[in-house]
Amino acid sequence: MSEWLGKSKLKREDLPAAFKKLPSYTKYYEESQMARVCLTIPPEILDDFQNSVTKRFGKFSPGNAKKAAEEALKMWIEGASKQK
Repeated sequence: MSEWLGKSKLKREDLPAAFKKLPSYTKYYEESQMARVCLTIPPEILDDFQNSVTKRFGKFSPGNAKKAAEEALKMWIEGASKQK
């Protein structure tokens, strides 16, 4: 996302020392460069996703949903690359 907006890919060590003393700023700059995906999914798939996240992580929360979505994307990418 950052390169689409003309931003360089900053790393934690590239930030000024003053920012490193403020963890919330560091986190903001790191996360602002990550791509975002917005999905519209049917309610039954959402229900299955929420139930699966709850089974795996104990509760459904934004952080746990993010972990589950990242795992699912990695698994899909691995499966797609094996089909080539």
